[in-house]
Amino acid sequence: MTQDGGIVNETNLYLGHVNLALSKYKLAEKYYSVVYGNLKQEAVIGLAEASLRINDITKADVLIRTLKSVDLQIRPRGVVVKAMLDSLKGRHESAVNSIKLVDPKILKELDLTIEKAQIYFFADRLKEAEEQLNNIIKAPDTTNVNRMRAMKVLWQIYNKENKMDDALKIGMKMLLLENSDSFYISLANIYDKKGDLSGALKVLSYLNSKRLKEQEIEKRLKIAFAKKDPSLNKYLSLYANYVSDDSPFVIEIARHIAKENDKKRAIEILKKATKGHSAGAASLYLSELLTEEKRFTEAKKALEFLTLDPRYTRSASMMLGEILEKEGKINKAIEYYKKIVDNVKDPRFAEKLGEIFWKQGKRDEAKKYFIIASDKGNDRASVRVGDYYYLTGEPDKALEYYKKALNMKKEDPDYLWLNYQYGKISGQREYLIKAASGSGEIAEAAKILLRQF
Repeated sequence: MTQDGGIVNETNLYLGHVNLALSKYKLAEKYYSVVYGNLKQEAVIGLAEASLRINDITKADVLIRTLKSVDLQIRPRGVVVKAMLDSLKGRHESAVNSIKLVDPKILKELDLTIEKAQIYFFADRLKEAEEQLNNIIKAPDTTNVNRMRAMKVLWQIYNKENKMDDALKIGMKMLLLENSDSFYISLANIYDKKGDLSGALKVLSYLNSKRLKEQEIEKRLKIAFAKKDPSLNKYLSLYANYVSDDSPFVIEIARHIAKENDKKRAIEILKKATKGHSAGAASLYLSELLTEEKRFTEAKKALEFLTLDPRYTRSASMMLGEILEKEGKINKAIEYYKKIVDNVKDPRFAEKLGEIFWKQGKRDEAKKYFIIASDKGNDRASVRVGDYYYLTGEPDKALEYYKKALNMKKEDPDYLWLNYQYGKISGQREYLIKAASGSGEIAEAAKILLRQF
């Protein structure tokens, strides 16, 4: 028993040191806080060290200021903690000189060798710090806790020196014990710098924060898309499910997967996305895929709520009409399109009716709706009206609508048929020349006419 309050007081100080060594800082603080008497100064130093371990520099500084200089100087732990504070405040030379005064054997005995390496690291004496840390890591009597602490500092050194391979090597060892999101992000960034997208994605899948995981993985998958990475399909098979259902990027993923002939998975992804913020766009594409799979009932159901949403009304309504056509319910499709034609500016519904009637051989009825679509600015419908008048032997009216279409599509070099028809009827070579500039039967016919003119 001592004059400082007995064995209990000594035990509390000892337990504070033990828990500090085990990185159990709150428990260490609990034991240090009840120490009193002549051991109080040692406990305050321990509290300051615990504060430094959790990066609370202000608290550590306040605690150290409560002690006299002599109280620090006669205690090795006090010298080290004061040196650490000096180092963190940028007084590196003073910190290094102070730590040099402490016998290395005492530093090891007090479990403060890593603090010395940190002081050298902060002073930019990286080679010396690296050597000290490697010795700590390799020493057989180093505890797992201290080995991890040493690796964390060494990790910082390798990053600062841009030693990517060394950083990755030690980072992978740290994965066994380190599970903070900041570490995972740092490790992923190293993989990024090395151009190893696979490694980055794997590490990011360990993130604890669901939101952060979604954002970071989406960021890397977008890079894979942009670079047309040959391993893109592999990445999507492993990590696509981590992308948030609220992200519009989910739809891009589904499109790619569908193009790779995995429509089943694309449909599954889109069904989840219909519950997120991009529900409208997801539902449209979902309906498109279901229609391709001839799952018409499901396709129509996916569009039901979209017909009431002003953002998607026209697209959804068009798709519903097309589904009716593909189901062979032509009369119902006609009725459906007719209900919409007069109420929207979109010319596509009138054009659709024109196409249906044209296929049925009802050309007069087809012309009626092609004219409606043409008046609403549809170039294709204007061409169809021109074709109608050409076939009925009314070249002047045909030219009127062909010209109307040309004014809408005059910059389109592939509009061969239109240029051919207008050039043939009007006798203007410039249009035939445009038609002849393409390829195929129309271009060949235009070349023959040009030779005749």
